[in-house]
Amino acid sequence: MKNIQIVLLFFLFSCNTNEHKDSGFKIPEMFKTNYKKQELKNSKLKYGDIVVFSFKNQEIEAVVLDIEQDNSTTWFGLCFIKNGKLFGRKIPDGISGNCIELFDITYLNEKGLVNFEIASNENLNFDKIGNGSKSTASNIEDIYRDYTRGLDERKKKESPCAEKFNNLYPINECYLSLELIKK
Repeated sequence: MKNIQIVLLFFLFSCNTNEHKDSGFKIPEMFKTNYKKQELKNSKLKYGDIVVFSFKNQEIEAVVLDIEQDNSTTWFGLCFIKNGKLFGRKIPDGISGNCIELFDITYLNEKGLVNFEIASNENLNFDKIGNGSKSTASNIEDIYRDYTRGLDERKKKESPCAEKFNNLYPINECYLSLELIKK
């Protein structure tokens, strides 16, 4: 049974991949965001916007990596930023010992988009952006909850990529550079 699980995981992470333009690194299609798949008319935020939320005398910075529409509601996929680094995770890419770098995204309902300002917009290479973790937020309190949880998870020591495949409870959470996804 264990051999069947290993084979299934191998195919899960090795099928439907797109190669990045400037490296041999591949990201599976199932992790891709909705970039260019949605028509964005009169949207409050755009892909690549760096957004700063104010809450509890604290500023929480995030970048818009995804936008999804559900009926008439828009959800903004935000990846938090701490000291110029994005909340991400590295997960095994099959059994090779290599890892895929993905981003943790909190989807904020547009109705919860308050106490924020757009600081800038980054021109991002969406071929390099994959969704590693999803959560939803309906208000600023939920944003704060996900942000503080993310900070706590990144205090733990990340498991080495080569050991993650055989580890029952690997620590995947890490910080990734914004430079990795800029055009």
